[in-house]
Amino acid sequence: MPVAQVAAPSLPPTEMGAGGILDLAALRHADVVFEPYPHFVVENFVRRDHLTPILEDFPRELRGGSYPLDRVHHGEAVGALIEALGSGELRELVSRKFQIDLGDAPVTTTLRGHSRTKDGKVHTDSKSKLVTLLLYLNEPGDVEAGHLRLLRSSDVEDFFCEIAPGAGTLAGFRVTENCWHGYRPYEGPRRSVQLNYVTNAAATDRHLWRHRLSARVKRLIRAA
Repeated sequence: MPVAQVAAPSLPPTEMGAGGILDLAALRHADVVFEPYPHFVVENFVRRDHLTPILEDFPRELRGGSYPLDRVHHGEAVGALIEALGSGELRELVSRKFQIDLGDAPVTTTLRGHSRTKDGKVHTDSKSKLVTLLLYLNEPGDVEAGHLRLLRSSDVEDFFCEIAPGAGTLAGFRVTENCWHGYRPYEGPRRSVQLNYVTNAAATDRHLWRHRLSARVKRLIRAA
């Protein structure tokens, strides 16, 4: 099956939203496919003049697993990107694309930097999540493997969409009972920012607690 591609014209910088970092026009013009569950893919979602500083700024020390923002050190470029991803402009646009009210939904944001062979197992996201956004930030030479697959079932080969995790590619889907996704076993760099709109603040606390605990355990293991 072909790798999903979405092309959309970019607006001039003066018409860019979210601090001028994100090409919201590309998302606005992207098609949402509603079967078997609502999803979209947007390439070049990060404007090119911002992309290089973000790639250079992304933390290189991250091991496997997800890291909450307060457990990693990053510079101004990644900080500005995270702020843009948390903007009301993006929230409103995602709400319209997926026909869901995200007005008061809390947000959790985590970073990933490296894939272990045990990562990428097929799963559906928890019911406490409403929408998942995945922004990939990988160098051109790092995307030969680890392609995200959106699936019809729990079989990793039963995919209807395959997405190369290239720099600036955004994948989003509405969390449903059948939102199966994952990728084939892969060991190597796989950098991304994951943003989730969740049901309530308690869900945010649970997600962050779990990721913070995992990050602490990984630090202790490295120290040992």
